[in-house]
Amino acid sequence: MEIAQNAPKTPDFVDERFGLFTRHLRAGQEAGEFGAFNTDAMAVAIIGAIDAMVIGLVLHPDVDATEFGHELADTFDRATRPS
Repeated sequence: MEIAQNAPKTPDFVDERFGLFTRHLRAGQEAGEFGAFNTDAMAVAIIGAIDAMVIGLVLHPDVDATEFGHELADTFDRATRPS
């Protein structure tokens, strides 16, 4: 608990991204475009995947960014589909 309390404040843009993703995910669920899942957890997973991809591509420029991006998009498409 003490570690979390002493951690630096989360930058506003991170909170804004989280809010944006959760709002879009909830709207998609309400419209029947997405299945049932925890929107907060999915938002964290999507943001984490995007951030990891960016860092990975910087460290490994030989990776095919387009293919990698399509694979991530397909993964989240399958994870959010209605049943």
